[in-house]
Amino acid sequence: MSNTPQSTEKKYKLWINIVSIAVPVVVALLFSVRLPNVEPLSFLPPIYASINGITAILLVLALIAIKNRKTSIHENLMKTAIVCSLFFLVMYVAYHMTSDPTEFGGEGAILYVYRFILISHIVLSIVVIPLVLISYVRAHFGQFKLHKKNSSLCVSNMAVCCCNWRNCISYDITLLYLNCEASLLFIGFYVA
Repeated sequence: MSNTPQSTEKKYKLWINIVSIAVPVVVALLFSVRLPNVEPLSFLPPIYASINGITAILLVLALIAIKNRKTSIHENLMKTAIVCSLFFLVMYVAYHMTSDPTEFGGEGAILYVYRFILISHIVLSIVVIPLVLISYVRAHFGQFKLHKKNSSLCVSNMAVCCCNWRNCISYDITLLYLNCEASLLFIGFYVA
């Protein structure tokens, strides 16, 4: 098998497609699993909500770093943000595998607002997976123009996913403020 840049890129595209499909499918399947005889991990939501807030802040800092041409700092911050996102995902799934779902108690118009936010959040969290992976691979191979173009698609999507009010409002109103503020800053810095 040849090791040309095209064959390497093709290999990465295959893995990006596999991961982009596998992660949402596995998460959806794990949501239907309840671990028997395991205490609910009810302490996790404030932790993973905090990790989401930290991720949003890391994204803002990474954007500031790259705007100031500090590529090494940008790279490290982005890698840390990806690791934080993975920690979030593991804790989120673990919580839902040990806890009964919480029903939303609202009625009328607020129920439709809630469902809109919930559905859009789910869709965006699925869409962001290949966007982030493609952006990461392009940066890894030094395709910085394509990386920058792809990253522009990730920016607002990741900002919305990090500003997950559904989790934050339930556990810590301060985190909601921090997540939204960081996300708005992230969008503002990107657009500027």
